[in-house]
Amino acid sequence: MGNEIVSALNVVLRKELRFVQKVCQPSPEQLNDIRQAGMVEIQEISKLFAREPEFSVKWPDGRKQLCDALAKKIDAILPEQAAGRYRDELASREKAKQDAVVAMMVSIIDGKVGLTPQQAEQVDAAIRNSWQTEWSQSVAIFQYPRYAPLPDVKTIAKILTPHQLQVFKQTPNHGRLFLGWQAELGVQGWANGLEIDEVDD
Repeated sequence: MGNEIVSALNVVLRKELRFVQKVCQPSPEQLNDIRQAGMVEIQEISKLFAREPEFSVKWPDGRKQLCDALAKKIDAILPEQAAGRYRDELASREKAKQDAVVAMMVSIIDGKVGLTPQQAEQVDAAIRNSWQTEWSQSVAIFQYPRYAPLPDVKTIAKILTPHQLQVFKQTPNHGRLFLGWQAELGVQGWANGLEIDEVDD
């Protein structure tokens, strides 16, 4: 598994370096320093996966950890404005991922209890106010609503009617389902070491 993780993360690194090159415009020497920092971090991420049993709740968010390591190196060697552009991109990605996960959570809850439009907005806000980063680690899990993460009942209890609350409590949620290390890394779409939706502009 370790070699497969390293191989997958190497592809993530190559894609990320192309993006860094476009938005930060580092010199070849600086880009190589950033690459080296990424390669070191890939080995650390691989070790973290190896320390935990298969399908462990302690598996790292490898993609995020790699990008954070690149950002740290970029902060250290590039001008503030260039480094800021990369940081802004990472923040934008996280927000987009959170928006998608919140929308899917609201949809699952709506499917259980039938929310009104006003309730849906309130549930959306309640989830955001109690956000847990691990909810968005594996977006693919939302293909399986029974196993997808949901907010604690206390988070939305005051928003629901008594009947809705009773239905929500009685509808089983089977807890977190682990789809494998590919899902935990956020690299479900891989074939022969290439990301299926990878495109160059």
